[in-house]
Amino acid sequence: MSKTINFVQDRRKSLSLSEQQDQILLRKMVRIFIVIFVFFVVALGSRLFLSREFAQIIVKQQTTRASISQQESIEREFSIFSHKLTHISSLWGKRQNKQEAVAFFMRLFSGDTTVSGLSYSAETEALTFRLKTSSVFVLENALTTLASPSVTEAYPGISKSQLSRGEDASYNLNVTVALGSVESNQ
Repeated sequence: MSKTINFVQDRRKSLSLSEQQDQILLRKMVRIFIVIFVFFVVALGSRLFLSREFAQIIVKQQTTRASISQQESIEREFSIFSHKLTHISSLWGKRQNKQEAVAFFMRLFSGDTTVSGLSYSAETEALTFRLKTSSVFVLENALTTLASPSVTEAYPGISKSQLSRGEDASYNLNVTVALGSVESNQ
């Protein structure tokens, strides 16, 4: 009998082994391709999503800047108004102090004593007026009144100067009242 040599079978076995390895390699490559494709799709989707979000943020930023720039004039006007109001308030307070002092001294002296020649110095915040009395006795009463505790408590910064006697035997006295740190207790 003759022995037959079968090369095809050996070849088929080697091809079949090679096919199995190729199929394993093909499966691995397909899996790697799928993973890379999924990664690419996720990266592309993330890029599109983030670029859309970035565009929305840019639009919001532009609208916010536009809104702020539109309100800039309102803020400027409000700031100017606030400064004006503060300045007017301080002027009104100074004016009110001056008016209260004038009214206080006008009520304080009556009869033979007249208050005249009012002047106000804004630098020193001092009110100066002239007392005119008809006699030396009325002058003494006026000086006593100026030195009284009720007057010195309300206006501690009172100074007297330029006492003079007129031709009609009247006495004139300049009185200066510092209003800067005085808060009237009326």
